[in-house]
Amino acid sequence: MDKSEIYHYMLWNWLSLHPTQTKHSWPGWDELREIPENWCFLCELCNTCKDCLLLLKTGMPCSTPHSPYYQWVNSTDLTERTRLARVIRDVIGR
Repeated sequence: MDKSEIYHYMLWNWLSLHPTQTKHSWPGWDELREIPENWCFLCELCNTCKDCLLLLKTGMPCSTPHSPYYQWVNSTDLTERTRLARVIRDVIGR
């Protein structure tokens, strides 16, 4: 598994366990030399948005209102944020 895939999984697993937090709150950022584009390890893995695993697995790019990421960002329901974080986490198989 690529490092970006591992970090993606770690980030979203942590977010699924801490639904009140944001991506920027993840303690793993302190271990990295560089922050990936958009604070997103999936962006780092693909050449274009058309290649994004979130798009390929869910059929929706992160910027559309029905995408798991967009819904996660805008949700205030902690149970829903946990569920969505798991969906995003699991686009990378472990």
